[in-house]
Amino acid sequence: MPMRPLRLRLGMRLILLLAAAPCRGAEGGLPDDNRQLGVIFNNDANNILYALDADDCPQKIVADYRRAVAMIVAGKPGVFAQNVGNPDPVIYRSRVATLWSKYVGGHQAVAMDKMIEAGTDPLAATLEVCRDHGTPVVASYRMNAEDFYERELEIQDFARQHRDLVIPGAFCLDPVHPPVFEHRMKIFREVVENYDVDGLEFDFRRWTHMVSDPLANHPVLTRMVRETRRMLDEVARAKGRKRLLLGVRVGPSLATPQDQARYPGSDLRRKTDLSCRELGLDVRTWIDESLVDYVSPSLFWPDWPGLPHTAEFAELARGKNVGVYPTVFPRPVWLNDSGEVENRGPIEPDQTEKLAEYKTGFCDLAERCFEEGADGVSTYNWYFHLHLARMPRQWQAYYGYSIGGSLVQKHALSALRSPAAVRDYRAASWFWPPADDALAEGYETPPQEVEVRNPQRLPASLPVVRQPLGLAGDYKPCLAVLPQGELLMALFHSYGGCKPASRVEEYSFLRRSTDGGRRWSDREQLPVLGREQYFTVLRDGTLLTTSHLIQEDARNDQGDSYAIVHRSTDAGKSWTSLPIRRADLPPGEPGQPADDNWIVTSRNVLELADGTLLLGVSTRSANSYAWTSTDRGASWDASRLSQVRGFDVQGQGFPWYAETLLWEAANGDLLGLARCNPHVLPPLPGTEIPTGNDQIERMALFRSTDRGSVWTLDPEIGSHYGEHYPSLLRLRDGRLLLTFTVRSQRRPLGVHAVLGEETAEGFRFDFDRDRIVLDRRTPDDQPSGGGFGNTVQLPDGELLTAYSYRDASGTTHVETVRWRLP
Repeated sequence: MPMRPLRLRLGMRLILLLAAAPCRGAEGGLPDDNRQLGVIFNNDANNILYALDADDCPQKIVADYRRAVAMIVAGKPGVFAQNVGNPDPVIYRSRVATLWSKYVGGHQAVAMDKMIEAGTDPLAATLEVCRDHGTPVVASYRMNAEDFYERELEIQDFARQHRDLVIPGAFCLDPVHPPVFEHRMKIFREVVENYDVDGLEFDFRRWTHMVSDPLANHPVLTRMVRETRRMLDEVARAKGRKRLLLGVRVGPSLATPQDQARYPGSDLRRKTDLSCRELGLDVRTWIDESLVDYVSPSLFWPDWPGLPHTAEFAELARGKNVGVYPTVFPRPVWLNDSGEVENRGPIEPDQTEKLAEYKTGFCDLAERCFEEGADGVSTYNWYFHLHLARMPRQWQAYYGYSIGGSLVQKHALSALRSPAAVRDYRAASWFWPPADDALAEGYETPPQEVEVRNPQRLPASLPVVRQPLGLAGDYKPCLAVLPQGELLMALFHSYGGCKPASRVEEYSFLRRSTDGGRRWSDREQLPVLGREQYFTVLRDGTLLTTSHLIQEDARNDQGDSYAIVHRSTDAGKSWTSLPIRRADLPPGEPGQPADDNWIVTSRNVLELADGTLLLGVSTRSANSYAWTSTDRGASWDASRLSQVRGFDVQGQGFPWYAETLLWEAANGDLLGLARCNPHVLPPLPGTEIPTGNDQIERMALFRSTDRGSVWTLDPEIGSHYGEHYPSLLRLRDGRLLLTFTVRSQRRPLGVHAVLGEETAEGFRFDFDRDRIVLDRRTPDDQPSGGGFGNTVQLPDGELLTAYSYRDASGTTHVETVRWRLP
């Protein structure tokens, strides 16, 4: 069990207990002074919905949702601003707006419908938890969100009926039109009348089109704020309440254009950090007339420091009962994938240097806000609750905080509420209070189960433990177990923005684990070129990886895509690399072109029974070679041609050895489990060959009886279209395990596994019975998220599978699943 760093506490338990809380009014947990709200936590509409497992029963889904909200409330924010709509659709039951689940789709929509089936909804559940803890709640609306881009107008009934009322050039409606204005006022009234909220928050920072011609039409938004103020006062009186809050999230300055302000941390290439004037927000009038209770000036989505011009707003609010709460974002540059600095995420509980830097960064930002006159701070897109609540599905890896960073965020909700609290937190020798130690120790996602389809010898489900790893955009991991038991994971990450604009840079990373993948080292960038590193561990521990450098990589000076084999004799601490370019290959078959611009290898390097290594090498034009090595890959004989008979390699359009998995049968035959274009294979029985991109490709088995010189097509192995990326593992009990990826045709997409048996001639697998669905994380409306990952068996007999998947926004993530076979 890991010990939480810096155990010395210097009596800070007493500081936590004695720190004064803001003076609260008699009702709703609201202070009478709007400058004493503390920290305002803005919670994304669907982050919790997205983290739920839609396959659970309604009661379990509600319980998981409440658990995530409870984790936020445990951080003791002053106000919980629950984002509930865009402003349409909404995540609560409504007769005016469209339900979020109606058109958004995916597992989050199923989860919301099940919450409604259980007699509640996300807003109602949020309110219940917050009321139990005395935390005020405001319903926050993204005032003209375009998060779904061109789909934004498709996910709300009102917009479908009024397509002529959009802001020109945007994917949102224009409140300058009376029907739009009136529809929104009905939405706002309904929620405060039907739900026990403590007010509303208008989020004018999502995105940048609030009204057409904002310099002329800003009075429309002021009228909306003014009428909402009157409505809130009216509803408060009807409910016997003293008041209801109205907060606004606004631009980072009153009138300074982004290119002049040049906010540190802001991306000038994205014209998203517009001033209030450019957005059509007459904040001066709103404060002068006391129409709002608090103002949260904010950038859009910056790196640190990413702070607005707080002093301008504080000066406007001087002498008014209007609080100023600038927004602090949770992302330092060193946790971002921008490429500007070395990415040093994630932040694990025992990494004291990173924890101290993260904690100090929050304190620095909050102190700067207070120095400029802020009354507190607000947050945006802090997702610690998904880590700490152990959500079944998780996307918190998107931001790379990990459990240590999440614990710092949780405590920051109370630690940043005032200058004195910030000073106390800065001086403390710990990063989170003692009560949170248990959250950091032995962190794993909760036990879950995976489906076994058509179970015959296996149970209908198997217990598993999932663990998210890495950063958003990480892709296609591969695992290896070294002879001493150390576990390695390789993955790669593609960075755009290189010059010319069409080029990318793809970097491979390595992580290590000495406890079976429960805890991993920091990611280390491999000093090698190429993507999709695939491990082969030789019997003496020599480590080989196959990879290829694509034509589009900015570091490719050859102009063609070519293969690279990397070798390490010290457990991956140092590497030598063997690039395989066209000039490195002997002449191919007569009549074949010699200027191929695409060279690949087999997926693995095969160590034969006699110790010889076999590596398949192929070119686009169907020239193939069987490379051999007798010195564990230090040198290679590249002279021997490979022929494929009875199969039109040229017709399939890509090299034959590409992604082929090599295997030696007990009788000495070589087997090649190859990814093939189905159009150059006979149709599977009872099917028509599908059309589509390369994701429809399938596996076919080839055999060689002469150590790879000639390959012939074997009978079908039983798989389907859209299934490839195979990995084959001989288990300790003698069974074989085939792990592969479902990339299209049969959803859900993801990694599956089937058991088989080894024969003298090779192996047999049953793809229809006892099929284990290890990964179904990619939503149905997304293309394949990679899958790819192989399975390894750990010393204790457990199995570990690594894979990548794609979230609802199209971003890839990496995680592992630990499981065991009966």
